[in-house]
Amino acid sequence: MFYMTCLLSGRHVFSGKNIVPERMAGSQFSFNFTKKIYLKGEKMNKKDILELIIRHIYEVIPELEGQLIKSSDRLVELGANSVDRAEIVAMAMDSLSLQIPRVELFGAKNIGELVDVLYEKSKSA
Repeated sequence: MFYMTCLLSGRHVFSGKNIVPERMAGSQFSFNFTKKIYLKGEKMNKKDILELIIRHIYEVIPELEGQLIKSSDRLVELGANSVDRAEIVAMAMDSLSLQIPRVELFGAKNIGELVDVLYEKSKSA
């Protein structure tokens, strides 16, 4: 996966492999490569999926950037409305190349439970 901030929109973009933007003096960005590159067929562990979801949360709700997000947090308590929550889940499923009926995700009460569901589904995919 590739993670960068679009200089025009300020939104994060994912594709390829991960890099994390760091703000430098002025409005320039530098990028550090930080995450493992996953080969086709290689599965992510729960920690990797949690980090992926947190990055998607920061993308969808940029005002949370820099705030500590824990697996026990609920998206609604972080300020995510229903559209934000749907977008975060859809982005995570797309990143993991999963197609899960949304009804199977309704039981997740917090981010950690969402990670558990996505992890279990990714093992069987």
